[in-house]
Amino acid sequence: MTRAILTETDRITLLSRYESRAEQEMGFLTVLPFAVPHPARQLQVTTRADWLPAGRPARIGVTAGASTPNNKIGETVARILATRGLVLQTA
Repeated sequence: MTRAILTETDRITLLSRYESRAEQEMGFLTVLPFAVPHPARQLQVTTRADWLPAGRPARIGVTAGASTPNNKIGETVARILATRGLVLQTA
């Protein structure tokens, strides 16, 4: 939705260069020279122990946005498998 607002109106917003890279490369968006006062973002992850059912197969869906790099999806799958003591086999 943010991308539609940016490409179809005269509004501005703060996005990381990563989040707007495709639109920049296609010439839809332009980066304005503006220094962000506090550029470091703090991210938090909350996990719950024993969230997978024990002793039986589990089906888990992983969703990601179109701009999510494949390696991040792979890292997520590897972390899920590691909770069962499994290792992701890569080519």
